[in-house]
Amino acid sequence: MNKIHITKDGTKHGPFTVEEVNAKLKAGEFASTDKAWIEGTEGWLPLSDKTFKKAGIALPSSKAKVTPPPEPSEDEDSSVAKDTISKPKANPILVALITFFLPFFIGHVMNGQPTKCVLSILLSYLVFCCCICCCGFPGIPIFLLSVFEAYKTAERLKNGEVIGKNEYSVPLFYKICKIFDGKATCKDA
Repeated sequence: MNKIHITKDGTKHGPFTVEEVNAKLKAGEFASTDKAWIEGTEGWLPLSDKTFKKAGIALPSSKAKVTPPPEPSEDEDSSVAKDTISKPKANPILVALITFFLPFFIGHVMNGQPTKCVLSILLSYLVFCCCICCCGFPGIPIFLLSVFEAYKTAERLKNGEVIGKNEYSVPLFYKICKIFDGKATCKDA
C-alpha cells in the first residue's frame, strides 16, 4: 500500500497509511487544504484533490472555512520524490539479465540507482586488481552480487515498494558498498 506524506505549516509528516490519514483528518490534526504527496503524483497536492479521494482518503465535512497554509517551497515539493524511486512496472528478470550480459551494470540505472551502478563497476575493478594473481576468478563474486542486487531491487519495485535511491536490497552487497557510499541504506541489514 502506498504511503502518504503530508506537509503542514512548513513541517513534513509521515509517511502514513490511508487509515492513519483518515484518523488524523477526523481528529483535526490535518485539514483538506494541507498538501500531501503519494506515489504517482507529480508534486504536492491538497488532501482534497481527487488523487487522494481515489486512494481512500475520506474528508470530514466542515462548515467552517479554513485558511490554507502557505504552499511548500520548491525544495519541499520535490524532496520526497527526489530521494525515492517507484517503478511498479519493473521487470526483475529483464533487469538481472541486462545487468549480467551488458557491461557497466545497466540494470541498476534501469532501477533508477546510478550510484549503485558506479559502485558495482568500481568494486568489480578493485576485486579484479586485487585478486588477479590469487584466485583466477577476479570480480566474479562482486559481479554476481550486483546482478542479484539489481534483481531484488527490481522485484521490490515491481511489488509497489517505494525505495530510496541509495537503498540496497541484498545485505551483503550493502555492507560492501557502505564502505564507499556513506548514504547507502538497507532495511534488512
